Amino acid sequence: MTKACSFCHPTELRPLSVAEYARVQQFPDTWRFCGSVSQRYALIANAIPVGLARAVGVSIHNALLGAEYAAAA
Repeated sequence: MTKACSFCHPTELRPLSVAEYARVQQFPDTWRFCGSVSQRYALIANAIPVGLARAVGVSIHNALLGAEYAAAA
């Protein structure tokens, strides 16, 4: 039996692998994480997804410029 994590695989009875979990968080497939398996899961879980970080950055940028919020394409 494997340890539980935050996400389960949608079609198989297992947790997501570190690579699958990283993909959910929008890390490139070439990105490598160091440490034990539990440390790698923690690193990924504590990361801010790229898309969210970009949306927040665009919002701050637009607010500083006094522009109305425009969704990034």
